[in-house]
Amino acid sequence: MKPAPARTPLKVAAYGFAPRLAQTLQLFFQGPCGGRCQLVPEEQAELVLVDIDSPEGAGRWRLTDPRNPDRPLVAVALRRPEPAPPWFLSKPIGSQAFLELLDRLEPRLRDTSASALTAPSAATTAPPDGSRGKSRSFRQAARGARTAKAARTLEAASFRHFIRSVPDADPGDARQRGHSTYDPRRHLQGHLQQACARAAASGKAQRLRGPWRDILIFPDTGEVIADLDEARLRSMTVIPVDGYGQVLLSELAAEEAEALRGASAGTPERQETFLWKVALWSSRGRLPGDTAWETPVRLRHWPNLTRLVLTPHALQLAALWVRRRCTPLEAAAALQLPRPAVFAFYSAALAVGLMEFEPGNVPASQPARPSGRSLARGLLGRILGRLRGA
Repeated sequence: MKPAPARTPLKVAAYGFAPRLAQTLQLFFQGPCGGRCQLVPEEQAELVLVDIDSPEGAGRWRLTDPRNPDRPLVAVALRRPEPAPPWFLSKPIGSQAFLELLDRLEPRLRDTSASALTAPSAATTAPPDGSRGKSRSFRQAARGARTAKAARTLEAASFRHFIRSVPDADPGDARQRGHSTYDPRRHLQGHLQQACARAAASGKAQRLRGPWRDILIFPDTGEVIADLDEARLRSMTVIPVDGYGQVLLSELAAEEAEALRGASAGTPERQETFLWKVALWSSRGRLPGDTAWETPVRLRHWPNLTRLVLTPHALQLAALWVRRRCTPLEAAAALQLPRPAVFAFYSAALAVGLMEFEPGNVPASQPARPSGRSLARGLLGRILGRLRGA
C-alpha cells in the first residue's frame, strides 16, 4: 500500500497585520497548525487573512481582487462586523477555529471544480487543549515536536539579551546548577511581582521606587508605566537590586495615581507583557530557584503569544506544557532543545502566573501569586468604591 502523499502547505497572506503579528502567524502555522500553512506575499497567496481592525484592512475584506476574484478573504477582528463577512475569525486566532476554517476552504482551494461552500457560522477561538478527540500522549507530542522545525522569532543577535551563551549545566553538579539558577526576589522581577500581587489584592495603584525612576502599576486598567527607556530597564534587571540600594513599594490614593499617570513620560504597557519581558531579562536562560529543576509543572492555559516577546521554541514548549505536566529538564530532553531556551520560557511563564504546580510543590523562591479570592476582593472593592462615589 502506497503511503499518502504529503500535503502541500496552503499559501496564506496576512494583510493589515503589524510585522510582529505577522511573524507570530508564521509560528502559529508551523506549530499548533502542524505546518498546514505557510506565510507568503499576497501575490503568491491562495488565501488572505485581513486584519480589519487595522486602518489598512478596514474595508479590504469587502473588495474583490480583480486579479484573483475567487481567492477567499478571511476577516480577522476582535468583534464580528456588520454586515457579517462570509469568512471570519475572532482574535486571538485559535488553532481549532482556524483548522476548522481550513477544512471548509481547502476543498474549494484545491479543487477548482468543487461546488461553492456554505459560509461558516461565527468562529470561536480556542487553544489546542485536546478538546478535539483524545489528547496525544507525552511521547507522541515529543516525537511530533522533534520532527517539526524550530520556531524562532528572535534572531540570535537579538536574543542574546535574554539568554546567556553558556553550556548546559550538569543537574548533579551543585556548582553548575548554581550558575544556571537565580533568585527573582533579589531582582527587579521579584519586587515587580510583589507590586502586581498587591495591586490585584487591594485594587489600588502601586508605585515601585528604587535606583530607577518610578514604575507605576494600575490594577483598574491592567497597565504598567515605567519612567525609563527599555535599555535602562534591561540593565536594571540583570544585576540583583540589593546591589543598588533600597526599594520602596507604596500604595497610591486615587487622586495621586491619576496625577502620576498624567505626568509620566513612560508608555503604558500591559502588565503581563511588561512582567514577561522583565522576567526574560532577569532569567537570561536560568531557572528561578534550585527546586525548579525537579518540580513538574504545566501551563494553566494556552498563552496569548501575540502580546508577549516570543522566545525561540516558544510554541513547542507551550504545546508540550499545556498538555503534560513535566519538569524543565524533561521538557528540554523531550523536545531536544537547549536548556537555556527552555529555562527562559519557564521563568517568564512562571512570573506571569501561567505555570501550575502540584499542591504543595510551589518553589520557595517565588513571590506569592494573589489568590482568586484576593483578586475577587480587589474587584469587589473597586465596584463598591465606585458605587459609593456615585
